[in-house]
Amino acid sequence: MRQNPNTYRLRQNRTGKLVFNIFGSLAEFERSLIKDRVNAGLEAARKKGRIGGRPSALNEQQKEMAITMFNGGALKYDIAKHFGVTRQTIYTTLKDKDK
Repeated sequence: MRQNPNTYRLRQNRTGKLVFNIFGSLAEFERSLIKDRVNAGLEAARKKGRIGGRPSALNEQQKEMAITMFNGGALKYDIAKHFGVTRQTIYTTLKDKDK
């Protein structure tokens, strides 16, 4: 049974350095191809009207109600508990209303 080559020794000679550089270049090239394909796919999906990401925890009506509750003096914790979401969701909703 043969063992894996010692990569440290392989990198010490000229041929080993050449092989490592070639494989490194191929890996970098393949990574750039993958990146281009992903970006092209995302652009095609956007043109079809699809939006990626996680669905919103609150719909527009619930967001408006949360803002109204906050303006009425309710605590963010209580608003979050009422809708069954985290306080961070309420913070994000209130931050987005200013935009």
